[in-house]
Amino acid sequence: MNFSAGFDVRGCGGYILIGEIKTGGVARSLVDELQKLRSFSMKIITAAEVHAALKFPDLIDSLQEAFAADFTMPPRKVFLLDEDDGNHDAFALLPSWNDSVIGVKAFTYFPDNPKPEYESLYSKILLFDRAHGEPLALVDGTSVTFLRTAAVSGLASRLLSRANSETLLLLGTGNLATYIIRAQASVRNLKRVLVWGRTPANAQKVVQQMNDELTGIEWRGRHRRQRHRITRPAGPWRLDYRRHAHRLHRQSPCHQTRVRHRVGGEVPRLRRQPRQLFPRGG
Repeated sequence: MNFSAGFDVRGCGGYILIGEIKTGGVARSLVDELQKLRSFSMKIITAAEVHAALKFPDLIDSLQEAFAADFTMPPRKVFLLDEDDGNHDAFALLPSWNDSVIGVKAFTYFPDNPKPEYESLYSKILLFDRAHGEPLALVDGTSVTFLRTAAVSGLASRLLSRANSETLLLLGTGNLATYIIRAQASVRNLKRVLVWGRTPANAQKVVQQMNDELTGIEWRGRHRRQRHRITRPAGPWRLDYRRHAHRLHRQSPCHQTRVRHRVGGEVPRLRRQPRQLFPRGG
């Protein structure tokens, strides 16, 4: 049986996972649809199907709803496979569940794997029905991780950045770079994106890829040999993040509404988010 014939994969945005495993508002319908396939083998959802199903900003909406719902998420378990100091091979488990579904993400990390024959990280997510414990699906975990991580970034921007924000500074050109830009562009009307990378080629590669995909945005690439200060365009406020990042880290917008740094001015007011957004938050 063709999977899409029994279950419209493009409508299953609710199997976004908290931590890595968490369902959104359509979780129950997802479980119901998967249960219809009980007479067949457990469904295997590929990376291509994940990318076809999960789109911004719908994914961010589902994640915001999921974070506000009840769930259980024990700490992740990471196991080193070799106690030798020179070996970093590892295996990890990330479990989570709510009243509809049980999920566990498992991944392996082998940083010294030879390329291109092997990747350094492999990840899968296994889903079970919460009511009876029946296996439902095995989902590609790498694609979900990229999309979910970027969605959290977009959600944070939606809740904490100014609604009229138009400039994005992206630090890093790794696998997550393009996902982060797409998520941010889905929640803010971006006019300019600055991409910083350790090498000019990598920064330019991200800029070129996204320039072909997102129109109406000014793109600029930078690398580590080009020193820049991050400034606030409208006003005298200036902050050297390399010197004061530790101070910003200690000041959480969840606990304070104003932060003063006396580095030529004052950090703009940080908005406290309504508790009803995340009723379980500390």
